[in-house]
Amino acid sequence: MIKLGLAERRNLLRFAVASVLILCGGAALGWRAGQTADPVAGPTAKEQLALAAPKEENVTKDLGTLTSLHPWSGFVEQQKPARPPPPARPTWRLAGIVQRGDETYALITTSQGPAAKFEYRRVGEALPDGSILVQITADSAKTQMSRPSDSSSSPAATSSDSSSSSAAPSPDSFPDARTYRLFDKKR
Repeated sequence: MIKLGLAERRNLLRFAVASVLILCGGAALGWRAGQTADPVAGPTAKEQLALAAPKEENVTKDLGTLTSLHPWSGFVEQQKPARPPPPARPTWRLAGIVQRGDETYALITTSQGPAAKFEYRRVGEALPDGSILVQITADSAKTQMSRPSDSSSSPAATSSDSSSSSAAPSPDSFPDARTYRLFDKKR
């Protein structure tokens, strides 16, 4: 059991007395606040309400009205917009990245199976599908269908030092570029 000192007992007594006084005052004010109101009786009806008689339905007339409006013709005539065709699959595949001396090459294969033909391509060279190799990184190659208009950022200008990340063109500099990765995650 916890033993309280004299000062602590006095403080506890003060808080208890104040709490009891507040509680009693609130109860007295609430008791004298007023009487509860009598429930109000609803108004009495002076006259009886009567519902109107339902109209007779003429199904053939309603059907004729609907067919004359052709409500479904707009849906039948509209066709869904055609989806754009998926991008054509390249006639080549990225098989590897090769580093020889100061130069980096993309190793591509142009067929499959035992008749696979491997070729080396540098930055700035054309690929079998007509695109141009614009950037080679450690695990990917980026191609573009047309050359950029600015000659200072052309792939040929950066081919001598394509292994340096500062000389490689930025990924956003070619809007119609496509990246081929060696190690894509299959989902």
